[in-house]
Amino acid sequence: LAAALCLAAVTSALVFAALRVDAPAASVPARGLRQLTFLGGLQSDPTWSPDGRQVAYASDHGGRGSDIYVPAIAAATPRQLTFSAGEDSQPTWSPDGESIAFRSEAGGGGLFVVAARGGAPRRIASFGFHPRWSPGGTLILFSSSGHRGGIPKYYVVAPDGREPRPLRPDVFVRIRPGHVAWRPDGNAFSVWGRDADDRWTFLTVPIAGGPAVVSAVEPPVETQREAMGLTLNRFAWSSSGRHLFFEGPAQESMSLWRITVDPKTLAWTGGPDRLTTGTTLDSNAALAP
Repeated sequence: LAAALCLAAVTSALVFAALRVDAPAASVPARGLRQLTFLGGLQSDPTWSPDGRQVAYASDHGGRGSDIYVPAIAAATPRQLTFSAGEDSQPTWSPDGESIAFRSEAGGGGLFVVAARGGAPRRIASFGFHPRWSPGGTLILFSSSGHRGGIPKYYVVAPDGREPRPLRPDVFVRIRPGHVAWRPDGNAFSVWGRDADDRWTFLTVPIAGGPAVVSAVEPPVETQREAMGLTLNRFAWSSSGRHLFFEGPAQESMSLWRITVDPKTLAWTGGPDRLTTGTTLDSNAALAP
């Protein structure tokens, strides 16, 4: 009996060690989380002001649907920016800090812009979801769909409300987009999606025309991703162009991840590094300036 117990203990130790080798865990440094909102109800869709002192977000605190709120980081009470009878959500701050674009269900729905200090919203498009200002502030990128799944179309519209136009349709006939975001310089956008062979690929495309650049993925990055069973979803660029921040499920939780990028070649050279370690849903990352 003693020999059998000893053998079982040794076998268990060897199996445990083998599992640790076959499925390496990401190196996770200690990180702290600080709560910024304390209203009742649901708060969502955060977006930083360009000066890093405020975060606009959507909240259904009023009980009649969601509105846009703007609290200063050090303030106890947020300032309500919209008072719509419909749902207002998905705010995004203009680069100069003067305006906020958002999705509203009021008046048949569409995209609106409101002054960051308050005022009457004005419609800039009769359709669209998830607006995102270009870094230069001259265009707003948005999707035709507010839900995941399917194959959304992407458009750009000027803040003055001129007619929206399709975003590089020659590119989107070759890739099924999972997510689209601006590059930091504002002259290009990036797409994470599946190509004609159903392979995940990351493209960076000039807004005014020209060939797309496909990001090469170095073998250690792909090995690390596969070992963790990580699926990458929505992303945002760092302002330096040296990192991509993704959300994605792995090990039975949705977390935030960082990919290191060579800013010259756009190749993925490091990561994925896990940034959040909880067991809850971590998503909709907003990068401080």
